[in-house]
Parts: sequence; structure tokens; C-alpha cells
Amino acid sequence: MYESLARLQPVILAGSNSSRMGYNKVFAKFGGDTLIETIYTMLRFSFEREPIVVTDNAQLLKNFEPLKDATIVEDKYPGHNTLGAVATAMESSDAENFFVIGVDMPFLSLVVLERMVAAQGIASVVVPMLNGEDICLHAIYNRSLLPIMKEKIANGEKLLHSFYKEVSLLQIPLQPDSFEADIFIDINTPEDLAYAQEHFKEVHEKDTEKILIHKQ
Repeated sequence: MYESLARLQPVILAGSNSSRMGYNKVFAKFGGDTLIETIYTMLRFSFEREPIVVTDNAQLLKNFEPLKDATIVEDKYPGHNTLGAVATAMESSDAENFFVIGVDMPFLSLVVLERMVAAQGIASVVVPMLNGEDICLHAIYNRSLLPIMKEKIANGEKLLHSFYKEVSLLQIPLQPDSFEADIFIDINTPEDLAYAQEHFKEVHEKDTEKILIHKQ
């Protein structure tokens, strides 16, 4: 556990909509385990608080032996995608700040996380940015956002970006072509998975404190 991350509540969004993958990518093999195991293990090792897994099929994950002791919650706002899932996480924990990551994003950077944590008191959303794009599923969200999130849900919104322009937002710039930029790698297709697997091997060989990856 890293002291700087002690008070953050880690959250994994693990919805089962994987149409481009052809099967539920939660169970895609990655680095010797499944994606969900890889990310859950990384977060459990790094944070003091136990990760919360938000999914639209809680029973499926509860029946998955590697997650038998995990905190798995059913999305309270089905059909509202990432927005509903993060609101669900906030309603399932007493934490003040939440680090949210997608189950299809298996690369974590300790350097980026520490920069985000250091800035979390400045804005209600702290989000990494690369080449003009942010990454809303590798971001920190403050509990104070819950009312506006629920308002957006009531209005039919589905995405976290729906409230970004209405709240205090801090974007953390990342260096292109660097280890820290790897957090933007996500897995939506079999081709994405193959690329991430190969890159994982490269990073595994060069692993330092800059990169948090699951050790076999």
C-alpha cells in the first residue's frame, strides 16, 4: 500500500457490454490472469481501502472464484453507463474521494497517481490529459459531485463528461511516448488485447516504481 493513496477509494467499472470484443472482456486473459483479476490485484496492493467493483451483473462476478472476497455492487442506475456506475460507487462508500478506473485499462502509473492525489484538493475532478484528450476512467472524483451526477442521470445523461463543464476540473498533462502515457491504453477489441499483451511484456521487463503492474 502506498501512503499517498491511503484515503482514496479505488473503484473498478466492470460492465459486461463488450460487443466489439466478442465476449465479456472482464474475463479476457491478460498477463497470466484475467483483466478483472489484474486490475483488482493492482488496486488492492496499492490502496488502503478495498476496491469496489461496480457491474451490471454482480452475481456473475460474485460467482467468479478469484473475486469471492471482493466488494461487488450492482449498478443502481442501469443504462446510465459510466455516470451511473460512479454514482453507485459513491453511494456504496463513505470515502470523500474516488479513484475510478475501467476494467479494460490495465496500465497504472504511480507517478501519475501521486500527481493526481497531490492536486485532489484543488478541484472536484482531477483527470489526466494527453494530446488534448482526457481519460475520465483514470480519474479522481470528489463526493461533492454526487448531486449533479444524480441530476444528470435524471435528465437521461450517461457519461461522466456530461458535467465536466459545470464543475471545478483540473487536467494533469502527460508526456506523449512515455510510460505514463500508457494509462491511455484500453482494450475494446481482440487487436487491442494483443497489443496490450505485448506491451505488458515490455513494461514487465522494465518495471520500476513509475509503473504499477501486476507481478506474476
